[in-house]
Formats: sequence, structure tokens, C-alpha cells
Amino acid sequence: QVNAGVGQASRVGGSRLSGQYAVVFDACAVGYRNWWFPAAGALMGLIFYLIDRFQRRWPVGLLGRPWRSAPKWGYRFLACWTLIAALGTGYDYINVCGSLRGGEAFVVEGRVHSFRLEHDKAQSESFIVSARRYEYSPSRIQAGFNTTVAVGGPIRDGLQVRIHDVGGQIARLEIQQ
Repeated sequence: QVNAGVGQASRVGGSRLSGQYAVVFDACAVGYRNWWFPAAGALMGLIFYLIDRFQRRWPVGLLGRPWRSAPKWGYRFLACWTLIAALGTGYDYINVCGSLRGGEAFVVEGRVHSFRLEHDKAQSESFIVSARRYEYSPSRIQAGFNTTVAVGGPIRDGLQVRIHDVGGQIARLEIQQ
């Protein structure tokens, strides 16, 4: 394993506890946490199925004729939603973990500076380590780190970190002890 100097970047693999750094986030260790996104489409598909199945017993005036065709277009839309959401989030997770495990992550090590809390709807945060800017939000669906200070995230100005970067996402975050 190659260790990057403070303020330097390199391509390396990583371990659970390396040197004086403790791993506080590892995308592979936390698993596929965005399962709920495609599951929402599957759940709505189930609801449309139940409506389609039981609407024959309902009086015509209860939901009206336009609603009777809703399950038919709903199935198609929700099938596409579920498939695209599962492929997108699944690919992201597999790509991040594959790069991390294969030692292909770009490692950035240094002190956090220019930490900013964005006061927008997404409640995003951003900071810079070794001239590389990172931005994340709990509302962004990604495999990488996205835990903000508002919900207990550890990032703050002056913190010495080692980041394993895969495509701009924080695949592994280590903090100096």
C-alpha cells in the first residue's frame, strides 16, 4: 500500500484502520443503502395492481371512468421507474465498491478547509481538501458519503482526513485520531 503525504493524492487501496486514521464511512461496508428508491416504484406498482384488481367491485361513480385506465398506464410507468432506479443506484454502488476494493480510488489526504453549510432545500455541505472540492447532501441519491452535520456528520474545518474518491464521491472517509 502506498501512503499519500499530507496534502497529496495518490491511487491506493485501503484497510479498515490504517495508521492513525479511523474509518468513519465505507460505502462497501454500509451496503446498498438506496434500495428504498426503486422499492418506492415497486410499492406504487403494487398499489396500482390492487386498485386494478378491486375496482371491478366498486361502483362506477366512486372513482370515475378516467381512474379506471390509470392502472394500465401506471404499470408501464412504474415498471420503467423501478427498472431505471434499480439499475442506476445499483450501478453506482457496484462501481464505487468495485473501484474501492480494486484499489482504483483516488486518495486525497489533508486538512478540511472552506467548510460550508448550504442553506438550500437540499441542505448540502461542501469543503475542500488538497484543492479538491467535495459537495454532498442527504437528499442526493448516491453510494458515497452524504451525512451532513445536521444529522451527526463528522466533517468540520481543520479536520485531518483521508478520502478515497471514486468519481467525485467519497467512497471511504477516514479521520485522523
